[in-house]
Amino acid sequence: MAKVIETIDGLKYVTLGDGIPVANLTGSGGDLIQDNFVELGSRVKKSNLEAVATPTINDDITAGYAVGSLWIYNGSLYVCLDNTAAAAVWDKVIQVTDTGTSAGDIPVLDGSGKLAASVIPPIALSEFLGTVANEAAMLALTGQRGDWCTRSDTSASYILESDDPTSANNWTALTSPGSVLSVNGYTGVVTLVKGDVDLANVPNTDATLRANHSGMQAISTVTDLQATLDAKLTQALLDTQIGVPDGIARLDSNGDLSDYRLIVRQETTASAASIVFSAGEICQRTDGQKAVTIGDNSTTGGVAISVDLNSSACVFVKSTGTPAQNGTALIAAYAAAKILTPNGSALSATNRATLLIGPGKYDLVTASLNVDTQFVDIVGIGEPDDVFITSAGNGNNSGTLNRAANDIRIANLTLEMTTPAEDVGSADSAAYYVSPSNTYTLGQFWRVHTGGTGYGMRIETNYGDTWRHCVNNGSSGFGGGFGTASGTFISCTHNGSNGFGSGGTASGTFINCRNTGGAGFGGVTISGTFINCVNTGSDGFGGSFFGDITSTAVLLGCTNTGSYGVKNFAAKAVGCTLDGLPWFGNDAASKQTTVNGSTSGTAVFGQVENSAASKRVVVRCISLLGTASYTFPTAFTTTPVILTTDGPAASVVTALSTTAMTITGATTNGIIIVEGF
Repeated sequence: MAKVIETIDGLKYVTLGDGIPVANLTGSGGDLIQDNFVELGSRVKKSNLEAVATPTINDDITAGYAVGSLWIYNGSLYVCLDNTAAAAVWDKVIQVTDTGTSAGDIPVLDGSGKLAASVIPPIALSEFLGTVANEAAMLALTGQRGDWCTRSDTSASYILESDDPTSANNWTALTSPGSVLSVNGYTGVVTLVKGDVDLANVPNTDATLRANHSGMQAISTVTDLQATLDAKLTQALLDTQIGVPDGIARLDSNGDLSDYRLIVRQETTASAASIVFSAGEICQRTDGQKAVTIGDNSTTGGVAISVDLNSSACVFVKSTGTPAQNGTALIAAYAAAKILTPNGSALSATNRATLLIGPGKYDLVTASLNVDTQFVDIVGIGEPDDVFITSAGNGNNSGTLNRAANDIRIANLTLEMTTPAEDVGSADSAAYYVSPSNTYTLGQFWRVHTGGTGYGMRIETNYGDTWRHCVNNGSSGFGGGFGTASGTFISCTHNGSNGFGSGGTASGTFINCRNTGGAGFGGVTISGTFINCVNTGSDGFGGSFFGDITSTAVLLGCTNTGSYGVKNFAAKAVGCTLDGLPWFGNDAASKQTTVNGSTSGTAVFGQVENSAASKRVVVRCISLLGTASYTFPTAFTTTPVILTTDGPAASVVTALSTTAMTITGATTNGIIIVEGF
């Protein structure tokens, strides 16, 4: 590759890959090459080779230093590892004062300007000791292994193979191939000229022209070279190669590509809104939805990069205008999705269409998104809060999303109703609105959030279907408000008043669900299955309206901290708590029995586990004074043991057998558990 060097006498030279000097750079073509190399030269890392102090953290990028910059002070060499402003890091790599012969030291030359033999390998150096007359003179030489000499008596050369030059056995004669057989194909006495070695066109120049230019030659000394370069490298020729395939690019004054560039930058949404980006310049927002736009030299904020996701099975709508404009586009997109024929066939349970909604706010104003077609699914892109659909509704009997189709799937979006509830019953508008008499069971809802100043979900109606990771932040949800929760609810949360069939019936399956508002989980009747559910509202698990937990209800690992607790229960319960204390159901094998103390207070007994492998009895003492005895509903096979106590000492159990136990309290409070099989 050719390179250009400007010398102290002002001449510009170009050298080829083998270092052979070619010509002086003058003329328009030469100047162009010079300009480009000046540009490259401006990018050489700054170094300080005559420093007067050691580098500091302030010798950083603001001072012009870069990673790899060098610094020499007081015989030490430092290299820049990090040029961060006010936090530069320099590492000392060489300290010339670290001399010596130990590992890591720098060795010192002796008085003869040589390294001591002890610090170099034995064959590290080879020195010609001169020509001697005979063997005796050779053995008198002073040298080391590797040194050699020539003896005139034998016309041979000898090399010293050991450190002792006084022994003839340590010298070995070197064989020689004899005289040179040929030079460049010539034999005998050979005299070469330039043409013999392909240098006929290289002129003989005065030595002054070559001063300080080892390996280089001025362009002007080569006949016609300057004219040839000017003809080959013209500005007009360069202009035809800019921006074309396999061509070249132009650098601007900042060293950036000024034409046909693809520069990625990042800005906040607010700052990008006032910037007109250059054509082809791509900008990604650092906040919100991380939107990406491309510049066109005129549009403030750039132009949104479009991605066509539409197909025979999908319609994609994105947020490109005001919220109200986005809302109109959403309704139109759903209408288009309803008439799709995926795979060339009609919609069916196995041939579904999808409406994809891009991140943004979609304001329906007073309209509704009427979901009235089977097998058309609605999916938001991103997190639920990223796809925000809101409406004030159109009076009673309306919602933000009106559902009138059974087999649908909805995921990743938030529905908001901004009209406050008017307390007109089931006709009140809601973010999610469905017919009170619906029997829908095929719907799939995943990460759907509802809420607003009105009802999040319509009241006094049945909630079947399957709901996963859904959240209601408005008043009434999941069948709350005198409705029915008959579906499957997995990891769902209700944060408003009345949730999960509150004031009505909770007959479905509830797994890892949480009610944190008012009453929850079937204020009147619960007959479903509840696993690891938590109620922290005012009433829970049949608590309000003196509701019933029927005999078909199953509660596993549930927690209730509501103010009213559970009433009229007949359920099976395992591992549940009520107001922070163990609570167990009321079937035949786990009936709670309250026994009065012989003096005062009570003890509540219950056999909470009853199987061939394990039986367990829990006793809650409430200011028990005197004795209280209990006969186990199912006898133990062997005498049980006291497993643990919470407060009372184990000694309060004064009698324990396979069939009964007696506790003697002294105003005793707390829990006692006995276990066996």
